[in-house]
Amino acid sequence: MYRMTLPLIATHYLDSTNQWDTVGMERRNDAINHISTGYQGQLKYRKTDGSYAIYIETASSTWLTAYVAKVFAMANNLVSIEENVICSALKWLVLHKQLPDGSFKEDSAVISRGMVGGVQGNDADASLTAFVVIAMQEASKICAESVGSLPESIRKAVVFLEGRFPQLTNPYAVAMTSYAMANANKLNKGILMRHSTQKEAGRSWTVPGQHHHSLEATAYAVLALVKDKDFDKAGEAVHWLNRQQTHYGAYGTTQATIMVFQAVAEYRTQVKDRQNFNLDVELSVAGRSTPVKWAIRRENAHLTRSDRVNINQDFNVTAKGTGKAILSVLTLYYARPVEKKSDCTFFDLTVKMEKDNEGAIASYNFTMDFFYKDDKTDATMTILDIGLPTGFEVEESDLKEVLETERIVFRMHQMHNVGQLQPAAVTIYEYYSPGELFNDLCTINTAVAATAKPVIMSVLTSLFCCFSLQYIFGEHTWIEYWPTRAESQTPEHRERYIGITDLQNSLSNYGCAT
Repeated sequence: MYRMTLPLIATHYLDSTNQWDTVGMERRNDAINHISTGYQGQLKYRKTDGSYAIYIETASSTWLTAYVAKVFAMANNLVSIEENVICSALKWLVLHKQLPDGSFKEDSAVISRGMVGGVQGNDADASLTAFVVIAMQEASKICAESVGSLPESIRKAVVFLEGRFPQLTNPYAVAMTSYAMANANKLNKGILMRHSTQKEAGRSWTVPGQHHHSLEATAYAVLALVKDKDFDKAGEAVHWLNRQQTHYGAYGTTQATIMVFQAVAEYRTQVKDRQNFNLDVELSVAGRSTPVKWAIRRENAHLTRSDRVNINQDFNVTAKGTGKAILSVLTLYYARPVEKKSDCTFFDLTVKMEKDNEGAIASYNFTMDFFYKDDKTDATMTILDIGLPTGFEVEESDLKEVLETERIVFRMHQMHNVGQLQPAAVTIYEYYSPGELFNDLCTINTAVAATAKPVIMSVLTSLFCCFSLQYIFGEHTWIEYWPTRAESQTPEHRERYIGITDLQNSLSNYGCAT
């Protein structure tokens, strides 16, 4: 689902803020194609009653069904989506998951934190109900006629949330419930603001120890305040959200990303005619005779300005006029890697290979021990990706006998001699958190004397998290120049930049096809 969500929210944001010129108008068609492909892929998990589950053979999930309905409703004006696909999901929620008191129940929870966000935290009954109600509210224009009970279902849920609202203690639940109630014109802004934190960086709804949940909560609060036309308070929260964004535009988890972009897009759409931007910014760099000047006005306030300064140069930024802007400084430098234990918080992985005699050129017992370290959630869908050195085959009968959940043992036979063996990677990660991975590289030392000494197996431990890469060069490797974003504006580099960037996005979203 996330493969559809990310291009969808990016398209929604760029459409709402008129910023396609900053990334290239031609890329909108690529985004639409990804959304359409993601939609078709998600339909494989749709059941005959309109609900959805992580696996088609498992029980349907209340949260996932509501989430799919929300995303499909958002994509409805971008790609061709059957109305019944959206509305049957809402009908299933009304008929099968709403309790007499108006709340919604979950019988098959999606455990992945990165996917569901903070719905399963404290005050989960209110959070889940608010999440479902928001999905219904955002899809109500599409399904009001085909799902006749939808307005009454929303009303009952809002009444439940009104009763629970004064008792809530979790800022996440407070913010999400506030948005659902604001959509029904029943926002209690006093309670919402009491759970916020005001600092120099802006206003936020902070969930202790859960930064991504704080991002989500603050985004829901922005949507509620914008709905209430309190653009000053919403602006304080948007200011905080903007300062949490990385230099590469990311917010972390899928839920944090989709909610932050939805909230900021809604805020900028509503306030663009109310802002008085007349800001002049000047960047002076030591050694340069002429400063860089930027004139920020209402019509171009959404554009990002950038310049490159050498690390040994002093610079000074001055601004005058009316308006707000955020200055970010990204420092790039070379540093020697420091050997340390894995940064990965989810998994530990140990790989061991022992020489065996099975009649092949060489045979080994391949043993992997692994366990999930996070004590707050369970690993729902763990992927173990095992690469084989060139010329090796696996004893398939061993794989069929694998029964242990935290150890895999099988034999591997070298069937062909290879002049220069490349390392083979063994990677473990959770499907919905691909950035949190643990990777070991296994290499064979081929510089062995022609005596009866055993072949030496060595494990080069390279601990990767967040897509840190190690590059292995061979006879089929070549190097391409990757133009910078600034160089992409020139005819000489534009086509190459677009091509490589498209390849990067494709690999990030869908992986390697071979």
